[in-house]
Amino acid sequence: MMDGYTEDFRKDFVDYFTNDTFARQTAPPAFFDLDGRGHGIDDLLKNGNITFETATGSDRLNSPGVYSVQILADFPENWKFFKDNGDAQAKIRIRFEKIGDPGVSSPLYFIPLDGRVGLVGNAYSRQGYGTVFDLENPAQEIPVLEDPSQGGFRIYPDLDSNPLLRINASTRTDLGSLNTFPQSRGVLLSIDGQPTPTLTYAPSIPTPILLKTTQETVTNQPVHSYFSPFENGTPVQTGAYFGYWNGGGQCLNFDGSPIRDSFNYTVDRKADSSDASFTPNPDTAYALDWTNVSKPGNVYLYSILYSSPQNPSGLLTTSPSTQFRSNYQDYAQSLQTNTAQQMPVEQQATSIQKILGLLAQKKVCVIQTMASATYYWDENSILHENGNQPQSIMNEVNALVPGESCIGTTGSNYGTSMHLEPHTEPNSNYIDYFEVSFDVRKNGITLTEDQLREENLLGTISFEGRESTHPNNAGSLRRSNEYTNDPIRIDPRYFIDATDCTSNGSTPGYHCTLPIAYQLFTQTSQQLVAQTHESMSFESESTGPAAPNIPATLGFRISVHATSPGAIGINDPFTITPQITQNGQPAEDIDLQRWNLIGRILWPHSSRESSPDARGTYVKLPITLFVGSYLSDNDPCVQTNGARLCNIPIQYDLINPNTNAVIATDTADATVRTN
Repeated sequence: MMDGYTEDFRKDFVDYFTNDTFARQTAPPAFFDLDGRGHGIDDLLKNGNITFETATGSDRLNSPGVYSVQILADFPENWKFFKDNGDAQAKIRIRFEKIGDPGVSSPLYFIPLDGRVGLVGNAYSRQGYGTVFDLENPAQEIPVLEDPSQGGFRIYPDLDSNPLLRINASTRTDLGSLNTFPQSRGVLLSIDGQPTPTLTYAPSIPTPILLKTTQETVTNQPVHSYFSPFENGTPVQTGAYFGYWNGGGQCLNFDGSPIRDSFNYTVDRKADSSDASFTPNPDTAYALDWTNVSKPGNVYLYSILYSSPQNPSGLLTTSPSTQFRSNYQDYAQSLQTNTAQQMPVEQQATSIQKILGLLAQKKVCVIQTMASATYYWDENSILHENGNQPQSIMNEVNALVPGESCIGTTGSNYGTSMHLEPHTEPNSNYIDYFEVSFDVRKNGITLTEDQLREENLLGTISFEGRESTHPNNAGSLRRSNEYTNDPIRIDPRYFIDATDCTSNGSTPGYHCTLPIAYQLFTQTSQQLVAQTHESMSFESESTGPAAPNIPATLGFRISVHATSPGAIGINDPFTITPQITQNGQPAEDIDLQRWNLIGRILWPHSSRESSPDARGTYVKLPITLFVGSYLSDNDPCVQTNGARLCNIPIQYDLINPNTNAVIATDTADATVRTN
């Protein structure tokens, strides 16, 4: 870490370990008694017999990194630190030499806090070392380390310092900063080194909330839900809008559109005088609006409300049709935010140390470079916290049944639920994969496979990558894989490549969050009748995609089958089935996908080798293929009852995608009939 080791630092360091109770108790015995006569390291430091220097002779480390440390001692007499009269005689030089940069860039490496060293009363006096803070409001404390048993301290103002670094520090606890503004919503700590070093501390308690609003009749008139945020019992205004709302469940909106499309981090609005006929206090209210109600029922929206630990907050609705619930409170028209007493101590973000601890617990996320860092709550983790309720907000959202607990498609009471199981696949071409399966319900009852086929439904699954729950980084669609033949039998494994993930920062590997959607349609009209959304998260120790480790012990054979009884017509499709073995045993599907092999089909009877314009050409996985035969007129065939029967040799090669080398091959004949 960048810091200075000046004469003032040595003096302040000795003073701290001499006079601070915690420091004195934790100091090694040799600090006060090195020779058995009460002469210690403190005497060497005070007298200047211990000095610090770099390879260039400076007493400062101007950049963070990995340093080699040499301790050079000169004993002029009898190899003793002190003369018989107690005078210090050993000269000790501690020499730093930088040998590498930090493994991970972080602005924290440029902020030498140095605890309470240099503290005079309640202010810092540091010359040539450490950090001092210009506090926007000295009355608002910024705790760094809370626990007194560990030498707890906070950020103190400056007295008369000439430090190595000076930072503008401020605290934000207002509801607007914590909730409304995109750049600070849910943010606990931000550090920015450009152009002036700043540190903003914004302690908050997250409260996951679910809003339920009900409309019982069809109307072509607008409908609204009104609520007022309050703090310490007083309504609070945060500007043109207050918070962000997401549609809950595989449900429909009042106008019949999917609720997730209508509300996707959608902001509410500030009420005005035009709302006076709907709510008694438009000056202090915010509103959610619907233009009409063509489908009566329940609509669920979820969000997170961030509140200051010192200021009790909440929401109060003036709409009889609207209620809130949190993970510590059942449905009611008035909602109180969570309190510090309700949260486990280890989950409270009440100091900089606690915030870094929550990062290790994966309750907090970080976006950082060498010059800046932003630490913010992980919304997915918050929404899955049960509190004292039977289920979390997100679990209740996922359990909503279209047509029962929320609005469903007309004439349909179908619902779906998704089950996700993550797996780690180290040292492979992919860093992780998961298995996915689904349940389909009708009127709340899970259908069997036979019942599902009788319903004549169609299922699709889509995956989205690079998706973030934080509003500052909403992400974009990366890929969509659809399986439309059967709502049950879909490819159960999906691999996540490192490009779908973000770095874990100081920890090797990646954090991956992949939203998944499963939709259920009617087979004939393609009408959406149910859908499921879920996010799969991984913490991978892998460092990224590697070249596939394709074993050399692969076996290979193919078989060719007509799609209908009898010989194959000249342009009729037929099936090629490759069978892969490893060490004599059938290769597992998981291995075939991991190796990412390429299949190539050749038919030597014709000059038309498989190519981009031919059916059955270059395929990624060696699965069952549908191909067509191309027959040249000069191929010898046997005449049979006016038809020509030809045995067409087909070759199927298996190719290493990295080297394009053929690693296995086989041939078989297809009997082709032409009139």
